[in-house]
Amino acid sequence: MKIIQTKDGGGELIFSDEEIKILQERKKLIFTPEGFTHFGNSLAKLIMEFAIRRPDGVKNILTFKDDKYEGK
Repeated sequence: MKIIQTKDGGGELIFSDEEIKILQERKKLIFTPEGFTHFGNSLAKLIMEFAIRRPDGVKNILTFKDDKYEGK
């Protein structure tokens, strides 16, 4: 899986064919401790980059536990 932030402040999660097959079969992601560490590190990097690059119009948006929202 590749996590990419686009220039407009949005983002994409891009899955390989093999990853899609695993998701379809298992309906979940399973991580080893090492794999989960790498995943967490990638998310932390993404959050830092997002905080720097996000557009002014979305900087003050708050999200709460039960909020519903849609992607593209």
